[in-house]
Amino acid sequence: ENKTKEKGNVFAFGKELPGKYTNEVYGDIELKKSGSDYEVSFSHHPQAKGELKYIGDNTFLCEYSYATWGTQKLKVNVVDGVFKSITVKVNDFVDYMEYEFVKK
Repeated sequence: ENKTKEKGNVFAFGKELPGKYTNEVYGDIELKKSGSDYEVSFSHHPQAKGELKYIGDNTFLCEYSYATWGTQKLKVNVVDGVFKSITVKVNDFVDYMEYEFVKK
């Protein structure tokens, strides 16, 4: 099992992160392994993708394929070493809300 430990945070990569997630307002997203990083895809925006690079402290830097969505820091929620959810954000002029997606 590949785990990264830093500043008291434990984030389990590989087994726990990839999968489908849901938000009651938006719907579903899917996270997949892509080389050494991850990719997020959006059910209601099938052409949109986000490349996720882990930058530490349970945070990913997400570069979206839609330039207007920007590049955002996305936080993951880890409880007792178990991955629970990821909070997704785009540029404020597109949507000022943050959306928490819970793993299915």
